[in-house]
Amino acid sequence: MVTFALHQVTEIVAGPAYQVTNEVTAATDASTGTYVYKTVSQKFSHYATAADMTLWPESYELALLTDAKFYRLPQVIRTWDTVVLMNEDLAMSIRRLQFLADELTAQQGALVIDRTVAILGA
Repeated sequence: MVTFALHQVTEIVAGPAYQVTNEVTAATDASTGTYVYKTVSQKFSHYATAADMTLWPESYELALLTDAKFYRLPQVIRTWDTVVLMNEDLAMSIRRLQFLADELTAQQGALVIDRTVAILGA
């Protein structure tokens, strides 16, 4: 089963603005590199999917060497104008890492879902 340890830190910076640091500090059966960056700009692009975990290297330097369009890192730092956006960032990182853990666990054959759902018409 894939697991991630996520460390989240917020702080007020000049502006005032709210800076959020999301860092995957540990992982079981997966890489900690879960944030995808564009090689050309070195800017955050998106949260990693299971496909991204196999496609893209884990460093900018390796992306340059292999001509990869993207690379992965264990950390993303972003700044928001409002507390609402800051809180959305914190919650989104948790949701996306949960989705990735589920996706990778399913690929590894360890995820079993056994449920019965009653669907009723109106």
